Amino acid sequence: MMAIAACRERSRKGKAWSSIMRGTIVALLASVAALLFAPRLARGDQIASVSPGGGTMETLFTFSVSGMTPGHGIEISVIDGGGNRYTYQQNGVPQALIVGPDGTTAVSLVPARDLPGSVPGTWTATFLEEETGYVATITFDVSGY
Repeated sequence: MMAIAACRERSRKGKAWSSIMRGTIVALLASVAALLFAPRLARGDQIASVSPGGGTMETLFTFSVSGMTPGHGIEISVIDGGGNRYTYQQNGVPQALIVGPDGTTAVSLVPARDLPGSVPGTWTATFLEEETGYVATITFDVSGY
């Protein structure tokens, strides 16, 4: 009788150990999946700039970004003082700029000419690297005419 009781006790302990191991393995796999598939945020070395740092609706602004991955596409969006969002387009089709070998890219615009209906105020330009999700953002002020 003693042998049967001891086997049952070991069997219960084995089942408990098996449950703990399964839980640990599931948690480990979930952690690995989260690391592999989570969107990546800015590495910290992306730098957005605008020149000049402020101006009027008729000022030529040049936006640039550095610290991006050469050869990758950059989606540029601008939000004007009224919260309207504009994206970089050619012939009405959204376009990505390609990062040069030095990790930079740039684009220029005149708000009154290139963004009909845009509103003065504090603007935000965002550069999103499509392949990695790296982001660089800058704000600047645009006054009226």
